Amino acid sequence: MLPTALLIPPVTTMEVKRFNMMDQPIRIGIVGSRSAAEFHFEAYQPSVTVDVEVVGVTSTTEEHREKFAKEQGIIAFSSLDETLPEVDVIDNCTPGTMFK
Repeated sequence: MLPTALLIPPVTTMEVKRFNMMDQPIRIGIVGSRSAAEFHFEAYQPSVTVDVEVVGVTSTTEEHREKFAKEQGIIAFSSLDETLPEVDVIDNCTPGTMFK
């Protein structure tokens, strides 16, 4: 059993919003446009504790990038360099072999 000092009471959505110092949503850019990207995109919809917005996607495969962007109603960026100035966070949804 955890000591009483380590038990944290549940936080309500109202408390989270009160402590959220950002006036704008956190802008997310997804790298990769296959199944992991689809799963992650859905996980951001809707986020009740943090205001987030998936801005766009980039992928080395133009066909998949354009299709994913069109299906989700977001921007298809042609490169990571093009994506970075428009987002606050990058969500890397590329295959593990691409991480090197």
